Parts: sequence; structure tokens; C-alpha cells
Amino acid sequence: MKNLYTIKDHATMNYHDPIVSTTHLEMERTMIGMLQTESLLSKHPRDYSLHFIAEFDDTTGEVIPLQSTCIASSMEQFLPTPVPHPAEILSNPANNSEPQS
Repeated sequence: MKNLYTIKDHATMNYHDPIVSTTHLEMERTMIGMLQTESLLSKHPRDYSLHFIAEFDDTTGEVIPLQSTCIASSMEQFLPTPVPHPAEILSNPANNSEPQS
């Protein structure tokens, strides 16, 4: 038995094609790898969430739909260090000061 996951893009309100993985931990490792590539996912991790949507029986080919479960509300949780949101950077007074000579 394998698991089916999908990534939701909250900016476009669309779901990506399903991804097959054996376990949640394997899926987390896949997400970490995807975030290390040059992609919209890595550039805007807050715009995406990960959902567990079905099981796939690799012996019979049957897909067993499940109630969608949000595994990660933001891809940021798979980053080693969270990326600050642009609004947070701009609202931080320390980031708006002029360089000292």
C-alpha cells in the first residue's frame, strides 16, 4: 500500500498532480528535496500546503480515496530555517534603516 499526496497552491487555488510515497516521513524527505531546487515552491513556500488524499494499492491498482488531511499548512515547516515573509522584512524597523558610514 502506498500513499497519495497533493500540494495545494493557495495563490492560484489549484491542486498539483498527486505524488506517490510510501510513508509520511518519505514524503517529508521529498518535500525537503523539492525546496532545495529553483522552483515556485522554493521561492514561495508559504503559498503551498501538503495534503494526504488517498491510498494506492500497488497490487490491485485500486485507489482508496480518504478525507483530505492537511499534513503541512506551509512548506516552510520543511525548511531548515523559516524564510521571513516580505511584509515581515519591510515592517521590521531594523531592515529599513539607512546604512551607517
